Amino acid sequence: MKTELNITCPVSAGRTDENIVRAVAFLTVIIAAFVLITNNYLLSIFLIVDFTLRGLDFGKYSVLRFISKNIVETLNIKPKPIDSAPKLFAAKIGIVFALLIFIAQISNLYVLFVCASLVLLACALLESVFGICLGCYFYAILNKLIPGKNH
Repeated sequence: MKTELNITCPVSAGRTDENIVRAVAFLTVIIAAFVLITNNYLLSIFLIVDFTLRGLDFGKYSVLRFISKNIVETLNIKPKPIDSAPKLFAAKIGIVFALLIFIAQISNLYVLFVCASLVLLACALLESVFGICLGCYFYAILNKLIPGKNH
């Protein structure tokens, strides 16, 4: 018997603009690449703070979201509303990876630093270029395993 993973929205009442999400992901790609190249602690801390703001639903205070929203508005791109719950969950996963990167940096754990940076970079790249949100897939899987539970 073949089952399909269904990540169709909405799963919650909250909505967000997919164009802004993808622009945030693109900026995350740029910052994560700079973190990987420069090993800059401040950029890692910036990512932790920004992911935390977005993951805890304080996105209106996120610098990356602010910049992305302005880019989307300046380019006059029509909003594309999507469910916000999977994106909040994905941002929480981003917090974990940004923390791993920072911990690896301060602990001189080079392999962990590179691996966590590459995973974050790959996830952000998939979201920004192709609109593929791996965090959203994990969100859908968790919702199937634990129905009725908010993640």
